[in-house]
Amino acid sequence: LAIQAACGGAGGGGSTAEDGGAPSGFTIDLPVLPADARADKFGIWPFGAHGAGHTYDGGHPGIDLEFAPGAHVYAAADGIIDSVMADAYDPSKTTLQIRHPFGSRTYRTVYTNLEEPVVVAGAAAIRGQPIGKAGAAAGSLPVYHVTHFQLDDFGFTNPTPGVSNPYAVDPVPFL
Repeated sequence: LAIQAACGGAGGGGSTAEDGGAPSGFTIDLPVLPADARADKFGIWPFGAHGAGHTYDGGHPGIDLEFAPGAHVYAAADGIIDSVMADAYDPSKTTLQIRHPFGSRTYRTVYTNLEEPVVVAGAAAIRGQPIGKAGAAAGSLPVYHVTHFQLDDFGFTNPTPGVSNPYAVDPVPFL
């Protein structure tokens, strides 16, 4: 709940299909133990993970969770691991995507800046299963161990101004 408050959310399992959110019932877990992390808000660039003066012109399509060094990152919901690949911003780190079919909709959780992934593409993911460890953010001073956590809803287009991914939704209401 502390993470929800920090992110500006109150929880509640998602919004309704009518208001552009999820159908009732789809929920996710925070991919880290709350005592191990702090977070920023959806759509706003992180709290310093990329150093002073860093800008990101595409909006921020997720939340960044700052972890204690070596903290485990967990699957937020049951699904299928779609990809485990080199991170676009730091090839020494890993980006992992998990697909979550839910009724007539498909969701995807994205975890970037991971170290030591322990899952492979094509495998089943179980809610709460360790998937890797938080990595140190590239170029950050001081060093932050941050995982970008993103929730995509392929059933609607996000109207949030400035968010670069049209399927990205704020994950906090789904907690």
